[in-house]
Amino acid sequence: MSEETTFDQMALDLQTALGIDATFVPEVGDQIANVKIFRDQLLTDQPGGFTGTAKAYEYEIEFLFSDIGRLPEVGEQFVVGALSYVVARIIDHDIGGRFCKIACVLND
Repeated sequence: MSEETTFDQMALDLQTALGIDATFVPEVGDQIANVKIFRDQLLTDQPGGFTGTAKAYEYEIEFLFSDIGRLPEVGEQFVVGALSYVVARIIDHDIGGRFCKIACVLND
């Protein structure tokens, strides 16, 4: 087994064992069910980039790139149960194309 194959399998095993189920809802096309994600809630300054003291919750979602096959666009959504997280921006994605981390806001 090659090193790349080992890393791919390790990423899949990690997401399968520890991730929570979500549905990816693109602006165009079919929904993708059973996307395993990691979700973190953060408290951030609002509006971003200013020195204001208002705070708001932002959510980081990390998923396997292979689960949706592309980087998500701003405005697309990940749905977990009754909660819908709207993609605000891409934070990071690794060079090997295994993981993608995005910032989301909760859709009211």
